[in-house]
This record gives sequence, structure tokens and C-alpha cells, in this order.
Amino acid sequence: MKRVAIIGGGQIGSRHLQALALMHEPLTICVVDPSEESRDTCKRRFAEVPSSTRHNLELFDGMKFDNSNFDAAIIASSSIVRRSLVLDFLNSCYCEQVILEKFLFPKQEQYYEVSQAFERRNVKAWVNCCLRSNPFYQKMKDNLLKGSSVVMTVTGGEWGMGSNSVHYIDLFLFLTGSDRLDEVEENFDDSFLNSKRSGYVEVTGSISLGTGKHLLKLESNRSVDRPTSIEIAANGCTWKIVDRIDHIEVEKHCDGVVASAMVGMPFQSQMTNRVLENLLAFGTCDLPSFSFSTQYHKRILAVLEKYVERRGFPREENYFFT
Repeated sequence: MKRVAIIGGGQIGSRHLQALALMHEPLTICVVDPSEESRDTCKRRFAEVPSSTRHNLELFDGMKFDNSNFDAAIIASSSIVRRSLVLDFLNSCYCEQVILEKFLFPKQEQYYEVSQAFERRNVKAWVNCCLRSNPFYQKMKDNLLKGSSVVMTVTGGEWGMGSNSVHYIDLFLFLTGSDRLDEVEENFDDSFLNSKRSGYVEVTGSISLGTGKHLLKLESNRSVDRPTSIEIAANGCTWKIVDRIDHIEVEKHCDGVVASAMVGMPFQSQMTNRVLENLLAFGTCDLPSFSFSTQYHKRILAVLEKYVERRGFPREENYFFT
């Protein structure tokens, strides 16, 4: 029986667990979380999935693996502790493949540190920026004419730009076939917002990013109750996409013709099983690799660090993005 670990059993970790319960191949799933409440939530949500009975669930309050072997792991903690949890996990066992949640790490040096740990142990790693794995965006990429410029704009009210911008940056790079950001400019508002998660902050305002002839603009508006929307202009056509809870509303404007559609967007509890099935069967998946995702994480983190310095926020304070 293959073994999968989930490090961090909070809200997102418990949703990964529910997805694993959908897998056809029986698994031993080990969840680590120091919080008894989180472990109870995992146990309850796991049992809500009828097919969970084919799997073996083990719950731990710490890394108690004694050099066990795992076929895959999901690091679903918040960013502040993610670096230490990755290193502790790799020191306590052997694991072939790892998926990490975003925002990866809050400190620049931690990217190199974790990258070296993966390299030393021959671990393949991916980051859960999952928009690129959705069939709708994969089909859009296939339909974009090679050589055509792409202008992509993301707008909405307080959608968590500091932590969630990497989702849209990854989608932008995927659609354009680019592997780097050439230009990054920010126009953030003068003060932070408190994040929904304790100990973290968020920013509002805008960021403009460019790669070659392609442009991405992200806007998060303070005190505005508006769903997040994406507009993508390419090939003489424009796609207007509004994000709803479980679907997106799409309008395609092309040659004077408007076509509308609703496209289902699966929850995390319906996605991770497909990613793990590919990893366990083929050793790869549609998510961006850790090395690829690290590039734009570090660029955005550098922009946020300069923003903190330029605004004169107290240096002794820590500013974390989940």
C-alpha cells in the first residue's frame, strides 16, 4: 500500500485529505498537525467521503515517522512554518515527491535552503498553483496563436494580492509560454490590511508585470465588494471571466460576436486526487515545478520587501503573507 503524508491538517490540508479519499488505489495517509482541533476536523471530513473506507488514515501531533518511506507528501502549512516543516519532514523520512502550498516562504534565503534540501535528497517538488491544470485554461492556451501578444488584467475587491498574486502570475506565464518576469512595478496602497489568518498581512493596490511583449496587471481594491475577474486579450479576441464559488462565468468577444458560458471549477477537495494519481503513476503532474515557481515567488517577495522598506514600516516587525 502506497503512503502519502499531509503536513498541516488545517482548512486546506483537510481538503487535500478529502480529495485523497476519492482515490481508487488504497493508501495509507498520515496527517501531521499539532492541533487536536485540526486533527479532529481531518478525521470528520475524511469520514464524510464514502470511499474513505478503502484507505488507512493515521493522525499525528508531530513528526514521528522514524525514517519511514513515503511515495508523496503535501506540505499544507502556513508560510511562516513551512521551511522548518519541510526540513523536519525530510530529516525524519524519505519521500520521492512533494507538493507545497503557496505562498511558499516569507524569507528570500529559505528558497535556496529548501531547494538544496530537495536536491540533496533527490526529491521532486511542485507548487499548488493549480489554475494552469484546469481544462478551460489549457484549451485557451492551445487556441492562442503563437506570436500573439497577451494582455491579462485581474481585478477585484480585497482578493489577497500579497498571497494570491502567484496564482495569476503562474497562469499568465503558462498562457504566454514564458519562463520569467522581465519587469515588475507596484503601486500599493499606503497601509497593510490584516489578513483573515492571524499573524499575516495583506496589500491592496496594483502590480504591473511584463515578459517580452506580454503584460499582466493585478488590481485589488480596498473596501470594494466585488468578485475577482480576469480579462485576457489576445488574437484580436477578449475573454472576460468572473470567478464564482464553484464556477466561472465566461464571455468571449471575438469579431463582433459574443459567446457566453459557465464553466465548472472544482474545489481543492476534488482536485488533489487527480494530481496524486499522475504523480504516483507517472512521476509528474500539471502543477508548476518548485524551481519554476520559486522564480516568481522571489520576485514578488522582493517587491513586497521594498514596499515595506520604502513606506518606513518598523524594521523590527515581521510582515508575512500566507
